[in-house]
Amino acid sequence: MNNKALILGIDFSSDFSQLAFLNDAGEPESISVGQDKHFLVPTVMFFNDELKEWSVGEEAINRSQRESGKVVTNLPEALFYDELKDQNRAMMKAYIAYFVKLAANYTNGQIIKSIVMTVDDLTVEIMECFYEAIEALGYKKENTKILSHSESFIYYVLNQHKDVWVNNVLMLDFSQQGLVYRRLSIRHTREAHIADVETKKLDDVLTFDNIKTDIDEADKILEDFMDEELNEHVISAVYFSGEGFYSGDWKNTLKKTCNNRRVFKGNNLIVKGAVYGAKELFYISNFSDYIISCKGRTKVNVSMEVNHQGSEKQLVLSKIGTNWYEAGAVAECILDKPSIAKFTIQSPITKESENFYIDLQDFPARKNKTVRIRIKFAYVNENKFAIEIKDIGFGEFYESSGKVVREEVTV
Repeated sequence: MNNKALILGIDFSSDFSQLAFLNDAGEPESISVGQDKHFLVPTVMFFNDELKEWSVGEEAINRSQRESGKVVTNLPEALFYDELKDQNRAMMKAYIAYFVKLAANYTNGQIIKSIVMTVDDLTVEIMECFYEAIEALGYKKENTKILSHSESFIYYVLNQHKDVWVNNVLMLDFSQQGLVYRRLSIRHTREAHIADVETKKLDDVLTFDNIKTDIDEADKILEDFMDEELNEHVISAVYFSGEGFYSGDWKNTLKKTCNNRRVFKGNNLIVKGAVYGAKELFYISNFSDYIISCKGRTKVNVSMEVNHQGSEKQLVLSKIGTNWYEAGAVAECILDKPSIAKFTIQSPITKESENFYIDLQDFPARKNKTVRIRIKFAYVNENKFAIEIKDIGFGEFYESSGKVVREEVTV
């Protein structure tokens, strides 16, 4: 090891968590727990009532069997509950501190510079917990990031040989929580390259209970599903990940899948993708000309029609590929048509666009070009944004009426 600062990736999954770092060769390297190359940490936490302290993983399981306290197993979903906000933040701080210590021990005390955590579903609650915990542990927010599993998948695949992603790339992630499907397609347009991931849960196709009941039948169900997928999409590589694919040999599914395409099986794809993401975001950017379109990122461009120097132009409020919780804009302008504001939603992927209007009839009646407004744009969640328009007056001629119009739009 050298003295360079560490870049860490943490996979915060419901069943097991994992840790990896960017090694001296510029590649992700998984960190084992203990001495026996054991990389999976049960996503379990335990709070000791007497000592008032949290423990993580196998230690949490062992202590819960002999000590008095509280066991939390429904992570990261448990962080959704707002009424437990103080507990949630304490848990997240202890969780991250555990992996920071693990990394420091593994690398003989190297300084940690950047941390990227990846979760299946990005929520406001998880993001707030993460960034508050990061700052409480003494790290700067600008040196950390939280990504969705789909985005980690993108970073992992883009860092493989191009033969892997010359066509669609499929990932099936089979944990005890269910089977998750992700399909990555790289679209090359005149304006940009778009890395887009379609994500869906396949609970209606296969569940973990199906494996326990009849693995051969489960294999046949998945074989039929893959047959449909491979006929519908041109797929150059398939990744099988998760505990479910280590139960049985899945011989029919693998035989169907391996025909003229690359097939991989493993449990560390997502955590390594987080490290590649950290490398891209904080170290060396190799894909700055790619638009990332996936769960956790915005799917469309949003703009407002304005008149500039006598011609109609589009004022961009948000672009595709932005982390939705960071997408926002504030702008001021003078309305040419004071009774209405016109906006456009445009998808670079489908090339479709649509207009929508916000009625300003209740704003004070003034002469043309004397209505000055402030527009605030922000996403409420991944699929919904809000636009707020406020009358801010016109210099010495008109005072602000204080009138505000707010509208939410689902995309």
